[in-house]
Amino acid sequence: MQSNKISFKGQNIYVGIDVHLKTWHVTTLTESGCKYSFAQHADAKELFDRLNKKFPEAHYKSAYETGFCGFSVHYALTELGFENIVVNPADIPTTGKEKAMKTDAVDSEKIAWSLKRGELTGIYIKDKRYMDDTNLMRLRQRFIRDLSRQKNRTKHLLYTQGVVYPERFSKKGTHWSRNFIKWLREDVELLSEEKRTLMLLCNQVEHIRKDILAITREIRRLSTTDRYKENFSLHRRDGSFCVLFAKFFMRIRFYEKPAAFKPASFLNPSNSTGLKLGLCRVSHIPRNSTVLRLRIQFPMTPLGSMSFFCLAMSVIQI
Repeated sequence: MQSNKISFKGQNIYVGIDVHLKTWHVTTLTESGCKYSFAQHADAKELFDRLNKKFPEAHYKSAYETGFCGFSVHYALTELGFENIVVNPADIPTTGKEKAMKTDAVDSEKIAWSLKRGELTGIYIKDKRYMDDTNLMRLRQRFIRDLSRQKNRTKHLLYTQGVVYPERFSKKGTHWSRNFIKWLREDVELLSEEKRTLMLLCNQVEHIRKDILAITREIRRLSTTDRYKENFSLHRRDGSFCVLFAKFFMRIRFYEKPAAFKPASFLNPSNSTGLKLGLCRVSHIPRNSTVLRLRIQFPMTPLGSMSFFCLAMSVIQI
């Protein structure tokens, strides 16, 4: 008996998704190039049900651009059976007409066609069990930036109030010690008799410091767990630079796929990870510049170590 049931078994359906907060614009392409576009709510299950009804038993290959939603959409799609990749928007081939007539529909169709032609390479995506560790490292850097802002606000207040530093605090290296904060609280005299603003700023500085200390202790605890202990010890040497650098390596895939990186590959100009780390030449830096220049900018001192660590943490978005 002849069956009228439609089946796309063994066929690939290429799905380009333009992701937004509440809606997705989706373009699908069959192997023959037939296009089907639609908009829907931002829900992976709804997308799967719709495609499964339109293209039953097909194999879905999807892609979307990196953005505010992070990898939550990727995890939801892969759990439903999609072969999904997340791509850098700058790596998607774009024509002049597409730039001039940029819409959600155009963007999703552009992704779908590039995916079908094999022109897209997905970025590396961590396993979900590593995500909280990554977020912890990022949170530490945000708190450090917040601490710097609070310190700048406090000093700006002192300058506008005509406060002169005593001799023992004339050097910047002596600022923000316990004695310095004690001096701010007890001995500083502002133009007005009240010091509420200064007290609140000092409270914020001390509060953020406690949060940074708590996160740092948690990172040290993570470095002793089975997940990181062996590889962390490989990078740790005497001196704070290597300790911080080893912590930084906890954020990249070396710990999940040790074979993914080779020591010499970081100096290869074609290595994108080396480029993010600043260990290879880039177009706007003279050709004779190498990792040695980076070492000159960030010497092997605790301050220089932290500077390099902050730089690396700020440019790696893995």
